[in-house]
Amino acid sequence: MQLNAEQLKLLDPVFDEFIKDFHQWIEEGLPQNEIVSKHCGICDNFTIFCAEHYSDVTQHICTHYLTKKFQKQGLNGYFPFNEGKAKLYLGECTSHSLYDNQQRLSWVAKEVDRIKKEMGL
Repeated sequence: MQLNAEQLKLLDPVFDEFIKDFHQWIEEGLPQNEIVSKHCGICDNFTIFCAEHYSDVTQHICTHYLTKKFQKQGLNGYFPFNEGKAKLYLGECTSHSLYDNQQRLSWVAKEVDRIKKEMGL
C-alpha cells in the first residue's frame, strides 16, 4: 500500500511530536524508557511511539513516512546513516551503538531545529 503525499503530510505533526521527545531522550543520555529504546533505530522508535499514542497509525505507515522523508533529504530511505548499507546498520544494532552514530544524532537535532524555526523560536 502506497501513501500519497497528502496522506503522508498528515503525519507531519505526529512526527514532529515524536522527534522533539526523541531528541530530549537523547539529550538526557538515553535513559531506560517504556516507549523509546536505545536498541532500536529511529524508524522502530517512531513506530512504537505511534502505536502508543496513535493506534490507527501502523508500522507500514510509519516506515513509509520516514523512508520518504529520508529520500527527500537525499539520504538512503532504509539505512540513511549507514551509507545505505544494511550490514553497517545491523552492526550498530548488534553492538548497541546506534546512538554513537553522529550522522543519526545530527539528523535528529536538525529536525528539531527545523521545527523550532517553523514555530518562530
